[in-house]
Amino acid sequence: MTESSTTPRSTARHARPLPPPVRTPRIRPLAATPASATTAARTSAGSTDGAGADRTPDHTGPADRLADAGRLDRPAHTGHAAHAARPDHPDHTDGRPHPRRAADRPASDRSAAARPVRHPRAACAGPPGPHPREQEARSRRAARAELAGRFALRLVEVLTGVRPAGQLQRHTTLDGYGRLTALVRSGPLRPRGADARPRLGRVHDSAPSADVVEACVRVEFGRRHHVVAFRLEQHRRTGQWQCATVESR
Repeated sequence: MTESSTTPRSTARHARPLPPPVRTPRIRPLAATPASATTAARTSAGSTDGAGADRTPDHTGPADRLADAGRLDRPAHTGHAAHAARPDHPDHTDGRPHPRRAADRPASDRSAAARPVRHPRAACAGPPGPHPREQEARSRRAARAELAGRFALRLVEVLTGVRPAGQLQRHTTLDGYGRLTALVRSGPLRPRGADARPRLGRVHDSAPSADVVEACVRVEFGRRHHVVAFRLEQHRRTGQWQCATVESR
């Protein structure tokens, strides 16, 4: 029996070639940032303070440190968050209504707040009346104008011969009555011919003082016209108005 030159199957297995080794990129550790330096300082301080405390190993890798660095470089508040974090825009979380500032309210609200609030009855009452002093002054001017107009009509009637001079004797002083009778005798306002009816113009009056009224009136006789001026004084004892003097041109 001869030995076979072939190798048994169990021993004839060929070893498979190994794959070539894969070279991974080498990651360098990042430089220490201020936050990491602060963390290291706190860690060293904690290890110094607690000498007997257990130290926990740092299992953060380069990728974690890179993410931490990105979070540190990111701004804390942007957009609406920064607007809400300002002190002039507080976050009202207590549920109570808070008034808005004047700058935050629209222009229509600010103008409405600036207008005074009127009572409904005030709208129906109409505009406010004049001041009591102004109303008193108006009443004095009206009474003075009425007095001057009444005396002007009476004087013109006497000067034109319509009324006798004796009817004004009680309403004139001694000097005023003498001046009036002199004008009646001279007759500057006597009607002539067809100009029988005089026409009075507007009476202009003034008050130099509270107890004196001066006035003048224009009298027309057709083409002719005259001016009558007179002065009224209030009697101190009786309060009666009297004609102190009268002139005619």
